[in-house]
This record gives sequence, structure tokens and C-alpha cells, in this order.
Amino acid sequence: MLNKKRSNLIHLVGASLALMSCSTHAENAVLNVAHDEAFPPFIYVENGKTVGLAAELLNAAAQRANITINYVPVPFADIQGSINTKADAIFPIAINAERAKTYDFSSPIVMTGGAFFVLKPHKTPFDEAELKGKKITTPKTGPLANYLMKNYPASTVLVTSNYDESLKQLVDKDVEVAALNLQVGSALAEQQYPSTIQLPDTLFLKLPLALAVNKNEHGALLNKLNFGLEKIVQDGSAEEINAAWMSQSH
Repeated sequence: MLNKKRSNLIHLVGASLALMSCSTHAENAVLNVAHDEAFPPFIYVENGKTVGLAAELLNAAAQRANITINYVPVPFADIQGSINTKADAIFPIAINAERAKTYDFSSPIVMTGGAFFVLKPHKTPFDEAELKGKKITTPKTGPLANYLMKNYPASTVLVTSNYDESLKQLVDKDVEVAALNLQVGSALAEQQYPSTIQLPDTLFLKLPLALAVNKNEHGALLNKLNFGLEKIVQDGSAEEINAAWMSQSH
């Protein structure tokens, strides 16, 4: 009789553990996410609502994982400080070794990076040989300037204050090539100089963007979110969202 009771107890414990495992992604969770209030096309505020390519991808993944996202728009300079005051996470942020000392990252949510822009009807250059002796303009924000100086020594790299200045240099033919973030550059090129600049579809430097939380905090939430990210890749939603946003800039 005692052995039977013990056996039943073991089965009950096993069943409970199985149910807990299955319900991991079913339980609702809330994540407060700080973001740059003006970082189009990735994430920005429009009519009081957070929108953009990155926001749409995060929303889709969070929905699959049963996570409620509360967005906290802040000025760019306040983003990293907000993780200790207003938010649990910051998004989107490029994954790199230095930041990994401070943050834990989700799986990549947006693949972005540097791309080469040229005037039509020229074709997008693909390698260092094609850029030998050429002038390349790039804004000082982000990692592209340092990367170009190190990896394209046969080219002249001109560093500007912002995207607008780099695009103007290209259109005025002061340079042959502009090195810009693929999505941001494409959106601004079509907005400011429609049908003038050849929009690239390849990257010379890949920079995956993810959601970041303080190290060793919110590990369970990251696991849930990664589950959702896998789902939107598997069902094709991520590809559809990316294609829709890229078509707006082409």
C-alpha cells in the first residue's frame, strides 16, 4: 500500500513538472523597453505610438511568446541610463563583445549594417578592389568610419557630421561612394533624392540588432522572447515584415 502511494506521488510530481514546462511560454509576462524616440526606419514615435521595422518584428515575436511590451521612448543620449530607471530592456542595440560584458542579449531581431550607395546608373561596388582610389563618405555616428579606415586603406574616407551631409556629398559628386546604414540610408536617400541614388541590397559589414537587458537579469524573459523569435522565422512573418519595410524605401 505504501509503495503504491509513493508511486502515485512520483507520478503526480512528474506530471506537475511537465505541466510547468509546457506552460513556460503560456504565462503572460510584461517587459518595459526603452528605445530611441527617433531612429527611423527601425523604431520611432508617430502619432504617439512606437512604430518601425524593429518595433514590428519585436511586437510579432512578443505576441508569439505571450509577452506584453510597454515601450518607453527616450532621447538617444538617455537610452542606456534608462535601463536602470525606467525600463527592463533597451532596444534595438548592436551586439558586440564590449557590450556583452554589461548586457545579455536576445537572439538578433534585425540584421542591419553598412552598405555602399552610389549614384544611378552605377552599380553597387562589392569589394575593396572596386573602391581603390575612390572617395567614400560616411557619418561619424556608428562603427562604419573606423571600419572603413582599417579595411579600405586604398580609398579616401571622408567623415561627416551626419547622414544628410554624406548624401549631399554623393549627389554633388564630391565623392563616388557613400557608406551608410542599409535601412537608414535607403529611407533617407529616397526621401531626399528620389530615383537618384542606387539603393544597395548587400552589406559590407553586418551588425545584428537585438534587445538587451542587464547581465544576469531577466534570463527567463529572454528565453521566452527567443522562443517567439524562432516562431516568426519559422512561419515566415519575419521575412514578410522585412520585405514590406524594404519595399517602402525602394
